[in-house]
Amino acid sequence: MRFLVPIERMEPSRLALAYLAGWDCIPWPGRVSWHHDVLEIVRSVDQSAALTLPWPVADRGTPAVSTGTLIERERPYALPLELARGKVGRLLNQMNDWKALGFQSPATAEETASEATACFAQAVVLRSDSGRSQKLAQTALELAVR
Repeated sequence: MRFLVPIERMEPSRLALAYLAGWDCIPWPGRVSWHHDVLEIVRSVDQSAALTLPWPVADRGTPAVSTGTLIERERPYALPLELARGKVGRLLNQMNDWKALGFQSPATAEETASEATACFAQAVVLRSDSGRSQKLAQTALELAVR
């Protein structure tokens, strides 16, 4: 599986910790490498997977962040966009789970989730402008981590 990584985020010590895992969250053995702006993880399993790696988040350090589950394909995924998709999706799912259990999220959490979703949607719409898309995706991720 391959990912386009902004060159300023290509820190070998972080990228070396990347791994792919299936729906059960169990990591698969794989070989991690990067060339120019492409991170590649080669594994013997040809199934959909989520990528997890340490990723800088403003005011939160460098937590492990995961993409959503992705299919194997030749074209590389835009890593910032997929990390935002994974984090925003998990946030919305968690909030819906709480709601189903009868818990009410604070209004500020609802607003933050809405703002993260809007930033992510803009990042997707503007993905042909990689610079703007990456910034919006990072903002969406940072909002979802709050």
